[in-house]
Amino acid sequence: MARITGKRREGAFKTGLDPDLETQSEDRAAFRELIAQYYQRFHPNGPAERCLLDDLIYCDWSIRRFQRLQAEAGDQALEWHSLLASKTAAYQSALKTLRDYQAHPMLESGPSAETVKVTIH
Repeated sequence: MARITGKRREGAFKTGLDPDLETQSEDRAAFRELIAQYYQRFHPNGPAERCLLDDLIYCDWSIRRFQRLQAEAGDQALEWHSLLASKTAAYQSALKTLRDYQAHPMLESGPSAETVKVTIH
């Protein structure tokens, strides 16, 4: 589960993705860099776009993990294939939705709470 926070730091919203939680023993610096690259590319406006962008980042990171694990798994590669396909579909869906939001800005009438929890499949 990714966590989206709405707390401001120096005038900018911060992603709710936590490299310490999402990467376990993997390369936290690489995950932080991936987050920075996505936020620099998309500049999310409002909580809905931040949520979608965090979904994209999480899916991208998971796809990279699954591809690496699939290569290491050898005979068990078929089990990883369905997980990879699921994350790839989720990534494409979140990317399309984010692009739609950014192409057609609208007033967000969603939750205005400090924290919004998002379940990522």
